[in-house]
Amino acid sequence: MVMARKRIELDKKSFDELFDKHLKPFKSKNGRILFKIFIDNLHYTEITTYDIVLELERYNIKLEKKEVNAWLLSLYKADLIKKNPKRGKPTTIPYYDKYTYDLWSISEIGLKIGTKLTLLMYDDEVNYRIPHINEMSTKILEEVEDLYITTKILLTLHNSSGSMAFSSLRKNLAISKEKLAVYSWPDSSYSEKPIFEIKKKPLSFKSNLLKIFGIVSEDDLIFNLTTDGKKLAEVISSRIQE
Repeated sequence: MVMARKRIELDKKSFDELFDKHLKPFKSKNGRILFKIFIDNLHYTEITTYDIVLELERYNIKLEKKEVNAWLLSLYKADLIKKNPKRGKPTTIPYYDKYTYDLWSISEIGLKIGTKLTLLMYDDEVNYRIPHINEMSTKILEEVEDLYITTKILLTLHNSSGSMAFSSLRKNLAISKEKLAVYSWPDSSYSEKPIFEIKKKPLSFKSNLLKIFGIVSEDDLIFNLTTDGKKLAEVISSRIQE
């Protein structure tokens, strides 16, 4: 018996907008490479035009400044990237000069399209392999646990608008406060920049009293996603929803 396929409906207006606007720059190799540069540098909050030129050189592509700006403008008009009104120094390399450049970052639409394209190209080819129980070791268990807790924190905070009381998050994850505190430290395994941060609430009378004795209550702490953490959480959330 042949099962009927689930009906798919495509809104013509949205379908046309996808190809006539959002995907239009991808008709050109330069447009595709420029977009790939933004996807490859998601761990940076923003990148400058200078950073982009350096990345283009890695692909042996040398474009004049006007050409680079023209392609950036095409991605901008397609709502794939955003431009910061302020200028800044390069972010992907050590830079000590005083000169500043335009700052760019991927947009929410660009991030969604990049995620969907990745799934479209690789989803059927990727072989996710869970180690057999006979292969388990202390190192593998620690890596699996670390990945699980990190992902759980990202998604929990993502579903709570990027912020949650330290005590509430700890209870939600069912882990000790010492262990949760470790995850606020920068970890290059997932991002070159911190993805979590802990901030203090305005102190109450009780908190000020405890502070005299060097005691900080976990109720006075807020666990937040950083800008890079929000981007990473968005990517993971989009993939899980598939």
